[in-house]
Amino acid sequence: FFAANWAKDWADPVTQPELVYTDDDGNAYGNLATLSQNINMGGGTQSFPDSTPDDWAARYYQVTPQAGCPYLQMEVDGASGAQLGINFMAAKTSAPSKVLRSAKIGEDFVRTFAANGVHNRLVTAVNSFTTNYNYTVNFRCVTPTINILEPRQVKFALVGDPTSPIAFLARWSVSDGSSPVRGLLEDDFTFDAEGDAISVVPGTFQEVGNEYWAVLLPPVKAAGTTFVDFRVTLNGSISDSETDALLYVAPGNSDIALSFDASGSMNTEDVIGEGSRLTNAKRAGQVVADLLRSGDRLLVQDWSAFDNPPGCGLPGGSGNCPLDVRTLLPRTDLTAGNLSAVIGIARTQINNITARLWTPVGAGIEAAKNALLANPTNTNPKHIFLLSDGEENVKPLYADIRAGLIDSGVVVNTIAFGPEAPGSLMAQIAADTGGIYRPVATSGSGSGVMAAATDATAAVAAVNMPMDAAAVTAASYLPGQLGLANVYDYFDTEAQGAARVINGSYTNVPAFDQTGSQKVLEVNMDKSVNQLRLVVAGKQPDDEGCTVSDIRKVDVLMPGMDPQKDRWIPISPPLKGVTPADWDIRNNRFDDVLVVNNPAEGLWRFRTYYYPNNCITVAAATEGEVMAATVDAAAAPADTDAVMNGAPYAFIMNVSVQSTIQLEGRLLGLTANQGEAGDEVTIIGTLLDKNGTLPAQVMLALVEGPAGNSMLLLKDDGANNDGAAGDNIYGARYAQTVYGGGYSVRILASVKDPANAANTLIREWNGGFWIKGPKPDQQCGGENDTDGDCMPDDWERRCKLIVGKDDRREDPDGDGLTNYEELQVGTRPCRADTDNGGENDGSEVRNQRNPLDPKDDQVRPLGKLRFRPLNGMLMIDWSYPLSYTNMLGYVSADPNNPGKPFDMGQKGDFVVNGLANDTTYFVWVQGINGNAAGEMSEPEAVTPKADPDMPAGAFLIENGQEVALSKQVQLAISATDTPLLGAAQGAAAHMTDMLSLMINEVSGGVEMRFSNTEDMTGVAWEPLAASKAWTLDCDPGETCTVYGQFRDAAGNESLIINDMIDLDANATGNTGNQLFLPAVSR
Repeated sequence: FFAANWAKDWADPVTQPELVYTDDDGNAYGNLATLSQNINMGGGTQSFPDSTPDDWAARYYQVTPQAGCPYLQMEVDGASGAQLGINFMAAKTSAPSKVLRSAKIGEDFVRTFAANGVHNRLVTAVNSFTTNYNYTVNFRCVTPTINILEPRQVKFALVGDPTSPIAFLARWSVSDGSSPVRGLLEDDFTFDAEGDAISVVPGTFQEVGNEYWAVLLPPVKAAGTTFVDFRVTLNGSISDSETDALLYVAPGNSDIALSFDASGSMNTEDVIGEGSRLTNAKRAGQVVADLLRSGDRLLVQDWSAFDNPPGCGLPGGSGNCPLDVRTLLPRTDLTAGNLSAVIGIARTQINNITARLWTPVGAGIEAAKNALLANPTNTNPKHIFLLSDGEENVKPLYADIRAGLIDSGVVVNTIAFGPEAPGSLMAQIAADTGGIYRPVATSGSGSGVMAAATDATAAVAAVNMPMDAAAVTAASYLPGQLGLANVYDYFDTEAQGAARVINGSYTNVPAFDQTGSQKVLEVNMDKSVNQLRLVVAGKQPDDEGCTVSDIRKVDVLMPGMDPQKDRWIPISPPLKGVTPADWDIRNNRFDDVLVVNNPAEGLWRFRTYYYPNNCITVAAATEGEVMAATVDAAAAPADTDAVMNGAPYAFIMNVSVQSTIQLEGRLLGLTANQGEAGDEVTIIGTLLDKNGTLPAQVMLALVEGPAGNSMLLLKDDGANNDGAAGDNIYGARYAQTVYGGGYSVRILASVKDPANAANTLIREWNGGFWIKGPKPDQQCGGENDTDGDCMPDDWERRCKLIVGKDDRREDPDGDGLTNYEELQVGTRPCRADTDNGGENDGSEVRNQRNPLDPKDDQVRPLGKLRFRPLNGMLMIDWSYPLSYTNMLGYVSADPNNPGKPFDMGQKGDFVVNGLANDTTYFVWVQGINGNAAGEMSEPEAVTPKADPDMPAGAFLIENGQEVALSKQVQLAISATDTPLLGAAQGAAAHMTDMLSLMINEVSGGVEMRFSNTEDMTGVAWEPLAASKAWTLDCDPGETCTVYGQFRDAAGNESLIINDMIDLDANATGNTGNQLFLPAVSR
């Protein structure tokens, strides 16, 4: 209705029937939308703070764009929790006319339309419903630029075989150079792959945060096509392109450089008995060697620098130390003929890395990059797996080689290993090159039990996890080399374009055959899978033979086999006549790998257990039965570090697949994978298959931080920076970034098998980010905490807390959480209901709900409130009374101290007695629903009076005639201070009813005043009279308006009322006298 009032003359009645009146007779009757603002804009910004005029009423703000305003961004920013009707429309009013419209009901909305040269009128219409709200309308002329975020040359998309390409996720931003341009629509953009059109998967275009997302289907290309440029264009003229951003190659092979920090700190043993950092890097690195495939390339290097002259490293020295970058395994091509030999050599060379002196990160990356790109080249994706445990201190620094690395297209996945690792630098390198950043803990300090909101805890069961919940919610620290082994396996999975299915981590496992000694992982294989891969890595080595050692057993049960009847198939070691000969098996001391091509569809089971070797012949397999592994490579040499033999055991089981069904995750709200303490990070997940997106059954995020772990439920409800509801993009807001350090993020999703809905598939995504801030063990008053209250200064400033005062125990928003507690849980200390869902933050935390998710709030947001002063009392009214089990009221003479609450029940109205007249009180209300408490309303000032009722009155110009013959007129006036029952009133008026007659006094002494303008400022009051002579202020032929107001002896003022009259077109002079001349005919 409100949109049609403005758009009716230009909308298409066939395609936009909602914007025209069906009973319109075609005769012109003017615009029904009275404009609150009507401006020309040729650039810059305009803002209009305002409020809705009345219930079910609207205001209109119109812009006529001029040269210099090619696009107009329109925004409405409403009060928290407001329910506003918001219409944005752009019209071309000349023939053929057209109207574009975007609308929303909510507290805020933004859209951008082509302006000058395309549309000549644009409008923002804001209306209320049952409640009035404040808001601000913002207009901004913008000249957009596009920036592709992915795919890029350094984060290219593997789109598969050129004759049958697969869908990929695209992200891009649009800005005017400083601020994001939001509100653009799918039709505004086109996409191409070197000139060939790319189509958008229907329903996947979304505005996510300050970015635009879409799942795109690339065009078919000629056989042999490899790298292709990608371009995004806005309205046919503004574009951005990325060179070689799409790679038309079937996934499966990659070129990898294993790059190890060889500084002296790598000799550190953080936990006694768990091995040094160097030892664990060697053991974990074996996993990459054992995952090599024919068609891959591998390079192994470590890097340090000589201490010449002594102390040459930064910061004390110049940083110009002689480099000590060693190539342990030159870049080597893997073929079917040399696969076993090269894997054996790689195992040995990885074991040969040593810890020496300085940390030349830049030099190590540069050497690895150059080796990967050296001739002869190939089309494999190129990755560096970079591990470092300390700050760079030798030139060239990363900043010196950064530009060349970015231009090369080599992806760098980074591991910040241990507490002194350069997390910020590792996060930056990964962000620059489209890689993955992962912090890996070297001790259990700061690790803890997974904390979770109630909905997330309940969702764990719903995911149908194929293992114990404890294996999902394990602490971030895994003993020995297991944390690193897990990350290396994930890096390799991503490098080959495969999909991680699940990681199961098991600690404190007893020896076989005690209860709980056998750990089983169950995974469904679907028809999209052409390769299955299992990686088992153990903290304890598998040392067969008559030594004091341990034996690791890994078994498999295929689909259709009964675990109670059928024999499990051994793979560590494989068994002749039992283990299929076409399985690709690699056995090593600390890991076992199984690769199965074209695995049977259905449920696969994997089992791992350990037992100590006491020189007893193994009954399960005699020497003649043991079969050599498919890749019969030399095992890694034994370590010099001691191994803690015997139970309890620890190991991981990881499953990945080559499949078109993949889980993609992204972390928003960061800059180059980095943020500051107190920042909110949006965790996004979406499931993709060959043709687009898939709906998840359940999606969870597990965040491992410096001081503890959290579990969140990702939702597709449009309320978690996840785009629109139901778009298959899932999000959760994570704000528990209290401490500085590395944060690992793991997303798990369950999805119905598209080809067999009876089966549930699991997918996993891993990522990480770095937060600048105090360490968990840092004393208050450290970095960025100048007032020593354990809260970062920047975080305090966001909510105008006092930097310079220890205010950690204060609760300025009254939600029951102290400022320090708000920091811990990620809520705002200046907003009692951070997620605007209705329930206050303290109530949500106490009831184990997510204070950052509005959908789980158990209290409805407050609707319309009325506070009515009476004689010695006040009346409180509220909407939706049955939505609350109780309503609490607060009345205080101090606006900063509500005092103690009182129960008001759920009738919807309540009278507060015993108040002093002519004293201003401040009133709050708070909704209660069971054990959930809502946010308190803003304080409302109310002053009880003996006579709080305003007078009522009316007047007519010339006794209600339609036309005045002269500017000199008479006003007929009637007014009274006695309440009139049943009189119609506006929403802003005081209520008058029987209570007024029963309780309030009538002060009388009514006065009046009149004006030709609505602004009555400065107009004098005069005693009430039945009539008054008045001079109109308008020209002949116009409609004249006179405004009037009444006041009683108690000072109560009525609403301003008006009457209108047309001034005759022939009216002359200031008198009402007219001369009539007779006409005489003969």
